[in-house]
Amino acid sequence: MPLLSFQKPAVAALCRHFKTRQTAKFGERDIHPPIIVSASVSSGKSVMLAECAKAIKDAALNRDKPTTVFILVIQRQGILCSQNSDAGWSIGLNNSIFSASCGNRKSTHYQVVYCTEGTVARALTQYRFTPYTAEELAKTPEQRAMMKKFHPDLILIDECHQVPFESTDTQYMKTLMHFYDCKPHLRLAGMTGSPFRGLGSIVGDTPQHLWKSVACIEADDPDYPEGGIGNGVISTEFMIEQGWVVAPQFGYPDDEDTHYDFSHLSADQMEYSEAELDAAVSDKELCLEICADFVRKSRDRKGVLIFASTQRHTRQIAAALKLLGVDPDQIGIVIDSTTQKEQTRILTESKAGKIKFVINVGVLTTGVNNSWWDTEVLMSPIKSIVKLIQAIGRILRLLIEDGDMPMVERDALTAELRKLMIAASGKPDSLVLDYADVMNELGALYENPVLEMAELEKAKKEGKELIECPKCMADHGIQTMNSPTARRCIGMTGRDPLTGAAQRCDHFWHFRLCPGCMTQNDQVARECRSCHRMLIDPQAALNNKHYVDGESIPVRSMKAGHGAGGKLWFRYELSTGETPMEIFHPHAGANKKVNNIIWAKFVDALPIDQRSRIRLRAMKASTVIENIDLIPVPTEISARQKGSKWTIGRRKYQAVEVAV
Repeated sequence: MPLLSFQKPAVAALCRHFKTRQTAKFGERDIHPPIIVSASVSSGKSVMLAECAKAIKDAALNRDKPTTVFILVIQRQGILCSQNSDAGWSIGLNNSIFSASCGNRKSTHYQVVYCTEGTVARALTQYRFTPYTAEELAKTPEQRAMMKKFHPDLILIDECHQVPFESTDTQYMKTLMHFYDCKPHLRLAGMTGSPFRGLGSIVGDTPQHLWKSVACIEADDPDYPEGGIGNGVISTEFMIEQGWVVAPQFGYPDDEDTHYDFSHLSADQMEYSEAELDAAVSDKELCLEICADFVRKSRDRKGVLIFASTQRHTRQIAAALKLLGVDPDQIGIVIDSTTQKEQTRILTESKAGKIKFVINVGVLTTGVNNSWWDTEVLMSPIKSIVKLIQAIGRILRLLIEDGDMPMVERDALTAELRKLMIAASGKPDSLVLDYADVMNELGALYENPVLEMAELEKAKKEGKELIECPKCMADHGIQTMNSPTARRCIGMTGRDPLTGAAQRCDHFWHFRLCPGCMTQNDQVARECRSCHRMLIDPQAALNNKHYVDGESIPVRSMKAGHGAGGKLWFRYELSTGETPMEIFHPHAGANKKVNNIIWAKFVDALPIDQRSRIRLRAMKASTVIENIDLIPVPTEISARQKGSKWTIGRRKYQAVEVAV
């Protein structure tokens, strides 16, 4: 398939960058500056990788003095390796596969080789990948060519946000450094729809960053491709606005209590303890209620992709679905230990509509193509915007069935006509059902249109009064409604004068001013959208459940009591007059393990001696009340209200000396 209009600038920008002769520092090494293409999920990265490789190979052969270039395309999974290789063959790019998980095919016959990270890393000591010896370097280029060694001139990495460039002692980095030793000035590029690692951008002009810049080429550039749209940066909102993917809708449980509570869990490097997760989702009745809710909501939909918390949780969900009358043949489970053969079977049958419910634990997040999925169920906490973007991307692909207009013909249509075709198709939208409070948690951390769209949908469901953007109405005569908690208008009312691509409205209700250029930015923006100055420490938001100092309210008094079922409660009277309450169930309740973890975290944060902490951890509610003097009253707390419930964040106590 030829490149579509929005893909052309990205490939053009890459090819031009590869022609340049530049150096940049990565650690102590001087290398050609690695570059990324920021391309949304479902933007056709497989085709762009193939077209880029083909363009570079053909350009080298068409020189006055034809040369041969070797290109290595790396991806983490065998299924992606096979998928990307097929995309290459579809455009006439002869290529080899070097991957143990692709039928143990390990060939470097062609100039372009698609490989998996692990297989090539384990083969670096094989003759074909080893550097030339002094004796071999003394030979002529023709003689060296006969040796059939494979030293790439260009390395392309799919889903390059997965490259752990912070640590050189990894398969990815050992592979890259090995080939840099073979060819110090090799070119390196990556593609990703989520250019983050953790909370920070993978792109930075420092010796610590591997990726130095984002590939882009403006419409007024002489090398800008004819018929191109955009500048090479392909965002999810651009893909939605242009009618290239299905717009996501967001749903929530009818009963606000029908969801998992993961607020007590703490993530280590964005990952949770499996034991804590198992305890948090152990309530079988709640699992059954959640399953009943999404089965009802997806009754008339096609395929459902479910994100479970743990392997045990997948089995629990499958059992609940069977109790609800779902045919076992319509249920598939994919986990780390699922064989490649079984995974392929499940994905093939789900694409054919034979398996409706596919349950996974963080496996089916990247690169898996299944346009049949139109519903996603979140039953697991997600701390990373990367994982969320990748997960939602699994259900955004267009469903193009037999007789439908193919993608290449749609490229000649307007965005409005493409969106009308989506509305009339067998997959007019996609649905994200959140039973883990993912959107709310991540909304406090990130500026992201997907999260803001979810926020708006939730506000509509709860019947909250929406707010109108004054700028959209005043400048364009368009009514754009936003969530009452919106920080920036979600309207796409502006247009780039050169490309015609939609631009987001820049009206802010709440903002952070850049001290350098005085540009308004989102309150959680990492860097200024104008001058790219760092605004906040990306790690700071991980502390204390993302509560900020401005949310702390003085506490006038605290009352405590206990009740039936081992309940222990604390009610705080705040200086605002509000009286939030938090409840614990130490050594009681149906989920004792979870309840004890929550109670222990509360106790461990108290400014008391270690002996008192040990005593309190072991007490039941009634005993705690008898020893209430052990628990000091906080001077300030951070509290957020959700419906009738309160969530207590930070607690500040008077500074005291504590014996350990």
